[in-house]
Amino acid sequence: MESILETSSTQIVTTEESTMESILETSSTPIVITEESTMESILETSSTQIVTTEETTMESILETSSTPIVTTEESTMESILETSSTPIVTTEETTMESILETSSTPIVTTEESTMESILETSSTPIVITEESTMESILETSSTQIVTTEETTMESILETSSTQIVTTEESTM
Repeated sequence: MESILETSSTQIVTTEESTMESILETSSTPIVITEESTMESILETSSTQIVTTEETTMESILETSSTPIVTTEESTMESILETSSTPIVTTEETTMESILETSSTPIVTTEESTMESILETSSTPIVITEESTMESILETSSTQIVTTEETTMESILETSSTQIVTTEESTM
């Protein structure tokens, strides 16, 4: 984590490894962007949280209204996560060294090799990480779940009043 931008009523965390080419424009919205090669998209939202993590090329522009979407790709993002009301930030690849702390919301999940702990909370997030193949579908009510898998995510997780974040990667 190289820089933490602090603005009024806006949380922006920018982590870059090669070149940051986009300017994040938000109004009262937290945005986290982690990139490894080149960020090619400009995320524009209003009262919406969007997290984009890329390793090769970001090919999609996420457009939402009062809904958080997290897209993480290392080879190809195949699923679109549809949720209602609250954000989760998942960062992987090297080491996420900062924990974003906001009021009544996000959790940052960091994994590099194997996530060995399961965070247990009541009406809050749960992080589940596995290293080879995701074989289970996590179902919760008013609970946040982050699922990370290492090869290819092929399923679309749909929940109501629940957040599910699917992260795929070929090399953790």
